[in-house]
Amino acid sequence: MHRIFESRRGFTMIEILAVLGIIAVLAAVLTPSVVKHISDAKVSRAEHDVEAIATALSSFYKDLGRWPTDTDGDHSPGDQEVALLVTDEGDMPDFGKQATSWGAYSPQETFKNQLLYNRPGGKGKNKYPNQGSRKWDGPYLMRFKSDPWGHKYICNIGDVRPGQSGPIWVISAGPDGILDTKPSRYELRNDDIGILLEG
Repeated sequence: MHRIFESRRGFTMIEILAVLGIIAVLAAVLTPSVVKHISDAKVSRAEHDVEAIATALSSFYKDLGRWPTDTDGDHSPGDQEVALLVTDEGDMPDFGKQATSWGAYSPQETFKNQLLYNRPGGKGKNKYPNQGSRKWDGPYLMRFKSDPWGHKYICNIGDVRPGQSGPIWVISAGPDGILDTKPSRYELRNDDIGILLEG
């Protein structure tokens, strides 16, 4: 019986280094492009999200003839206007030196309670009317997540109260997580992403 020995040739070190070199060059060329596309996609998603939230709030106003409160909005004692609407997911953004006044808005309420569940103030019994000419006709938006960088979307809805004036923003702090736009200003600053709801 004869044994046949097959020659098994492996890769040489030079061949392995050449392949690794080619992979490294391709990675160096493609990585900035891929990172830029991911970054652009996040900005695009944030722009879409603030527009969708603003549209939902406008529909809410069209249906009810008023902006959100922390109760059913029948103007009974104890009703309190909502000052700041926020997504329930994500961290509050940092407020930059020029935008510290965002932190003074109180009380806060979630978009989800107002626009998805008809549960103002987070209480099941305090619902907006769902019959008549002025009624809650939602849900107005189904998804309320944090912005692509893990921060809350916010809206200074309290500035539409009688006697108040100025812009109403639905806004994200953008990639750096620092909100630089003052609630009283009509232009976005730095990398903030927002849309004017009113103003």
